Amino acid sequence: MASLESITFQPHRSEIIDASVEWCPSQLGRPTKDLPQSFWSTGLPWREANLWLMLQATSKNVDIRTVQNKAFCLHAYAQWLEQTKTDWSDFPWRESDRCLFRFRKFLIQCRDNSTLAPSTASQRIRVAIQFYRWLSSSKLISTDWPMWKDRTIGIHFNDTFGFDRTL
Repeated sequence: MASLESITFQPHRSEIIDASVEWCPSQLGRPTKDLPQSFWSTGLPWREANLWLMLQATSKNVDIRTVQNKAFCLHAYAQWLEQTKTDWSDFPWRESDRCLFRFRKFLIQCRDNSTLAPSTASQRIRVAIQFYRWLSSSKLISTDWPMWKDRTIGIHFNDTFGFDRTL
């Protein structure tokens, strides 16, 4: 089963000393305590997820608890991936076979069975999509097909003057 651990992260930079590469602590970054890291059941780290979490934690004005909540959501996703023997980068032609589509279907079933709160299900799929958006923008994943479909939803209401508005 996938696991989640916390570490203290200290940024380092590489230096060449006597024709070899040495990693020295960087003066530019500050140490980050309780940085979550995800590992597969084999003990291998989920490198892409850990990089995303590290970048989130080291960016300015981000609370470590927010990063930990996102890590918890990705951890639940990693556990589902291992239980279903699904590859996290699997985006075949058929939409119903894509990992995100199947995970969303699983979350909806859990919500309908009352084993998962609706807000938790929404948060987990939202974090997974944030992660995949970052993967796509960073060019760490590339698919021939769209990973999901974005929809624009408009909410109609009347303002204080009685005019119809759309939000």
